Amino acid sequence: MAFKFSRLVLLMILWFGFLLSPVCHAQANANLAASELAYSCPSEGLFQNGQARDVEWRATDNGVAFVEPKSHCWIRVNLQRVQVETGSPNYLLFSRSPMLSSAFYDAQGQLIDLTKFEGSKHAPLISGRLSLFPLFSLAPGPLYIKLDSANPTFDERVMVKTPGTLEALGKAQSTTIVLTVLAATGLLTSALFTASFGIALRDIDFGIYSLYSFFIGLTLLAWDQVDAFGLGNHYGWLWQLSAPLATMMLCWLSIRFGQFNQYSVVAAIGLKLFIAFNGIMLIWALVALIGVPVGSMPFNRINYENWQDVLVGGLIMIGGLQAWRRGAKDGLLMFLSLSPSMFSDLVNRVWDPAVAPFLHSSVGITFPTQFNQLIHINGSLTWLALPLVFCFCLARRTLLLHRALIEERKLLEERVVERTQDLHLANKELELLAATDALTGLVNRRRMIEWINHEMDRCRRTKKPLALCMIDVDNFKFINDNYGHPTGDRVIAAIASVFKEVMRRTDIAARFGGEEFLLLMPETDETEALLVSERLREVIAAIPFFSDNGYPFALTVSIGVTLFDHGVAHDTISNILTRADKALYSAKHAGRNQVIFA
Repeated sequence: MAFKFSRLVLLMILWFGFLLSPVCHAQANANLAASELAYSCPSEGLFQNGQARDVEWRATDNGVAFVEPKSHCWIRVNLQRVQVETGSPNYLLFSRSPMLSSAFYDAQGQLIDLTKFEGSKHAPLISGRLSLFPLFSLAPGPLYIKLDSANPTFDERVMVKTPGTLEALGKAQSTTIVLTVLAATGLLTSALFTASFGIALRDIDFGIYSLYSFFIGLTLLAWDQVDAFGLGNHYGWLWQLSAPLATMMLCWLSIRFGQFNQYSVVAAIGLKLFIAFNGIMLIWALVALIGVPVGSMPFNRINYENWQDVLVGGLIMIGGLQAWRRGAKDGLLMFLSLSPSMFSDLVNRVWDPAVAPFLHSSVGITFPTQFNQLIHINGSLTWLALPLVFCFCLARRTLLLHRALIEERKLLEERVVERTQDLHLANKELELLAATDALTGLVNRRRMIEWINHEMDRCRRTKKPLALCMIDVDNFKFINDNYGHPTGDRVIAAIASVFKEVMRRTDIAARFGGEEFLLLMPETDETEALLVSERLREVIAAIPFFSDNGYPFALTVSIGVTLFDHGVAHDTISNILTRADKALYSAKHAGRNQVIFA
């Protein structure tokens, strides 16, 4: 019967109630206890004419029996009456694997209707795979439990424990279910969050862990037959599929996290073999579940799963230790996280069936109940350590990635600032190149036109004078033709240097074209403009010039000066340039090496 969450509340209440240790009035009571547990799998029905047929009964292995695929078996519990000092009747603890269904029969082969106990103080307590069956209403003699396997490929397991009181058995049963639900809830929630992170970060390891956590959570719920989805169904088929998928994801994730392909090749190969074999089992189970007659697997699935947990855990621990010794930080965490599960598996597979019985029979050592309770860790909890380590590693990876992104962002911002500054300087250089003459370093013609327009507008606002001089080198063609163009270039550069020495801080000089220059003088009247121009002419005429061959020659300039008339509305840049050019032309015709105002 599938376990309902409404019953989980009842179980938790009972569990905490047991912790309060209620005091009962002790009285001598007749109670029932089991004297023999046996099982049989007859090919025909067990009962005939109200009597159990004579079939072969085999003793259970400490209350454990296995049911073959698609077969029917019976468990016989011989009950006898005993005297106990307790106020509570005995219950039979019955546990079955996911794909088994069960029914209880009395000694006459009559089906025991469990519904008749509903509302009773001592009703059966059925929660998933665990059942507590009350024995107080039964007569001494055999009790039969019919088991029907719906598994088409693997054996199913049933366990029947000797009767005990509700206080003794109910607490353990409630604890098991509560811890299973809590562990599965944590795993499924972790799967949801890591899946969202994996999608956001596009990291495959997050996706693998999400699948592993999801399938191991489903495996826990399906094995304990907890109806987590409230559908009232059995989920044995879900365990058949989720268990191998969880193992495959665990092996794959361990290989990637521990870098086993690099640091522990043997562990990587072993885990890959388990991935392949579990893939075969998964396909086999899928094919069988859809109705294809593929036959049963030639081994016991329950025992295989138990020993597989030991071997896979051992390989991961060995690989993790080797990886840690070779520099992989996550290897030690993987080793430590599997220690609880490995300890639990060794207790269940080695201590209980071999070591403890040997010590009891050969040496006479019997360990106290508290010790046995201490070493028997709940299996659901032992598997939480590894997912927690994986979550920690993924969280650390996310943090490191976040820090790396922050550092990369800072570096990118610094580079952007650096590139911006470089671009700003480059733009300034381009602006300078676009506004200056390469040979002289003076303002070029385009930039000078902008300056003249700017100063003309300011002159109109301030009503202050503005002078413009146009300078031309005398006989420059003769110099180029007789002494060469390199000498002509040196002459142009020398005149530009004179401009820089003679002109005032507010003046603007430009190479206007070829051997022609302009000198713009803001807030300068006619008298001052003529004085500056005359000084410029004299300084240039006094400079000794030599050709490349060492021949000396004289150099003079002619200068035309004009003023901008801010009182005339139609006085434009074209007009002022025309007047300056006419003055320069007059200086040329007057014999050169002169300053003329127009």
